[in-house]
Amino acid sequence: MKIKYTVLWIDDRPKTIEGEVEEIKDSLEELGFELCLKLLECLDDAELTKLRDRLSVYNPYDMVFFDYDLGTRSRNGAEIAKGLRSSIYTDMVFYSSK
Repeated sequence: MKIKYTVLWIDDRPKTIEGEVEEIKDSLEELGFELCLKLLECLDDAELTKLRDRLSVYNPYDMVFFDYDLGTRSRNGAEIAKGLRSSIYTDMVFYSSK
């Protein structure tokens, strides 16, 4: 039996993170975990508010990864982190290619 490790990952270019996702999945599997990944490509104000409200009631995520630059359709990663941090205390990994 594997323990599920649930991750929320926010990145507007999912193809660019495929290698990292596979590495994390392999590492977790070696430790007896199963990676359950929810990928979001963008998060506007309404979606961020909805997600924050939902996570304040029930947070299934063990970790949140997010990119700083999420394109023009989304808030940037720093704003998302600030918005989510007010509702959850899950570990977050913030990254940028800039």
